[in-house]
Amino acid sequence: MAHRFGNPARVAEAYKSRLANWPQITEGDGHSLQDFSDFLTRCEGAMQSMKHMEELNSSRLLQEISSKLPSYSGSRCCRHARDKLKKTENAVSFHDLVEFVKEEADLANDPIFSPEALKRKRNKEVEKQRFRRRKVPDASTFASMSSNNENKAKPTERPTANGTSQSKFNLQNQHTAIKSAQSTQMRTKLLIPTRACVVLLAGAVA
Repeated sequence: MAHRFGNPARVAEAYKSRLANWPQITEGDGHSLQDFSDFLTRCEGAMQSMKHMEELNSSRLLQEISSKLPSYSGSRCCRHARDKLKKTENAVSFHDLVEFVKEEADLANDPIFSPEALKRKRNKEVEKQRFRRRKVPDASTFASMSSNNENKAKPTERPTANGTSQSKFNLQNQHTAIKSAQSTQMRTKLLIPTRACVVLLAGAVA
C-alpha cells in the first residue's frame, strides 16, 4: 500500500477503510477468519512506521473490528476485553485484538478440535444413534409384537346361551359330528353284506 499510495496518511486511511469494509465472517468459516487475522497483522506492522495508524487503538475502531468476527468469537472477544480491564485496569489495545484473532483463527482451522470439526463429529454420532434406533426394535415393540402373535394364535372364546365358551362348544360339536360319521360308516358296512344276502336268497327262490 505504501508503494501504491505513497503518502503515509493516505496509506493509513486505506488500511482503515479496508478494515471498515471487511465483510462479516460467518460461523465456521475458518478460511475467512484466517485472512482477517493476516490482514490485522499487516495493519499492526504498519502502525510501527506510521503514526496515523494509532487511531486503530481507539475504542470505536476496536469495536467496529470486533463486530466482523463470528458471533462465538465476538462474544469471547468481549469477555477477553472485560477480563483484562478488571485485572489490569487497562483497556484492550489493537495489539491485544490482533493476538486474540490470531488464536481464534488457529482454533477455527484446527482439523481435530475446531468448533466445526467437533460439530461434524457430533452430527455423525447423532446419525449413528438414529440408524440404530430404526434398525433395532425397542422392548415395547417386542412386547407389542409378542402380544399380537398370541392374539392371532389364541381362538376367540365367546359364551353361548348356556354359558359354555364358544371354543368348547365348537369342540363338542366337532366330537359329535365325528361320532355320527363313524356310526354312519358302521351302518353302511353292515348293510352291504345284508343286501348281498337278500339278493342271493331271491335268486335261490327263483
